[in-house]
Amino acid sequence: MLAHAKLSTPFWVETVMTTIYVINRSPSTPLDGDVPQTVWTGKDVSYWHLKVFGFLAYVCVAKDQRGKLDPKTRPYIFLGYDDDEFGYR
Repeated sequence: MLAHAKLSTPFWVETVMTTIYVINRSPSTPLDGDVPQTVWTGKDVSYWHLKVFGFLAYVCVAKDQRGKLDPKTRPYIFLGYDDDEFGYR
C-alpha cells in the first residue's frame, strides 16, 4: 500500500491502522461470512465512507483562514480513518 501510494516508510503505522479498519468491516470466514464490526457492536456496517488509501483529497479552507485571492482548497493525501468519531486522517 505504501509503494502504491508513493509514501515513505514513516507512514507504515497509518497503513496498518487503515488495513485493520477495512478488515474489521469485511466478511469473515470464521464468523460464517458475518462482519466482525457487526458482531462486536450489533449495528450494521456502512461502506459509503470507504476511500482508497493514498488518494489525493482536497480540504476546504475556511474563509477566515484565507485571503481573497488564496485557493479555497488544499491538497492532502488520504491516510486512514479516525477511531473516535467519523472523519478521515
